[in-house]
Amino acid sequence: MTDQQLVNEVRGAYYSLLQSQSQAESQRATIHSLEELDQRTERRFQEKAALKADSLRVKAEKAKAKYQLLVTEDTLADRKEALNRLLGRDLLVDFSVETIPTALPEEMEQFRPFRPMFIAPMLDLLELRLLAAIRKELADPEPDITTVQQAQRIADAASQIGSVTEERRN
Repeated sequence: MTDQQLVNEVRGAYYSLLQSQSQAESQRATIHSLEELDQRTERRFQEKAALKADSLRVKAEKAKAKYQLLVTEDTLADRKEALNRLLGRDLLVDFSVETIPTALPEEMEQFRPFRPMFIAPMLDLLELRLLAAIRKELADPEPDITTVQQAQRIADAASQIGSVTEERRN
């Protein structure tokens, strides 16, 4: 087995384990809500506000959900063993996997301005500022030292951003 095949198998085992773990958590939440519904239905049945059939239907759904949880937990255990085997660990090592976040963590928000969709408008703005500074320099026979320094800083920033975007393309 090549390294790439092993990596692919580990990745597949990890994602199938993640899926089974998510299904088990979902099934536990379903059982919890069915237990609450069973209690309310039983209480309403005692008060003669619900039929016995309603109470039996909820109990049957709860039993079915518990059975499905057992099947899911069995699949989860099998997938943990498979991943342990691929990783060369003892098959009985118990662990859980972390879910993948769907949203960017707050720490990643600081990098938002460096995304390509934000860099192009920043470059346009820098270019406009640079052109305005150059036009001002051409119109003024005696250049103001601060304007020249500002134009130089803008040109330096534009070249740095240009080199960063060029590195990302490569």
